Amino acid sequence: METTEKATEKQVKYLHILYRKLYWGEETYRSMLNHNYGVDSTTDLTKAQAFAWISKLTKIIEQLDDRITDKQVYLVRELWNVIDYAKGKEGNVHLNVFLKKYYNKPVLALLTKQEGIKLIKQIGQMTKQAEERKGKTTVLRRRTKCVHCGKLIMWVQLKDGRREAFDCAPSTSSGGDSNKIEYVATDFHKCR
Repeated sequence: METTEKATEKQVKYLHILYRKLYWGEETYRSMLNHNYGVDSTTDLTKAQAFAWISKLTKIIEQLDDRITDKQVYLVRELWNVIDYAKGKEGNVHLNVFLKKYYNKPVLALLTKQEGIKLIKQIGQMTKQAEERKGKTTVLRRRTKCVHCGKLIMWVQLKDGRREAFDCAPSTSSGGDSNKIEYVATDFHKCR
């Protein structure tokens, strides 16, 4: 037998605190109440429903509290702008490709705080490596596929610090090791 005892005043107040933490306005929380419990007001919940709703909202807030902070997002964007070879001309395309490859997340907002810390350190290391290459033309041995045409490319950092995509091909001199294929940059990549 289910109890129909109304939610306590304490439960109602606590739910409104949770709504504020979630930045839910009146329209949002009323819509969520209607969707989940078929009521229009927190005071219309039963004690058991209020308990279940508090538990559910608390879990949501805990998950949100583990997300990357606004300060971390700002710092990542500032640091990334320094090493982005397109200098932001393509928006977040390069950052998002990097996040997908290394964190399996499509956008920065989905990282956790810990992943944000790791990413900031990673970009710091990349910045240090870029400084060491400054003034030299360097073939960056990492191969990848062009996000536009899918062709295999290599990145080359030029003396002026710009990075350019180059088409690449297997080297004709394998150095005796048939299991390890070396690739060489052949010409500027022009897919667009």
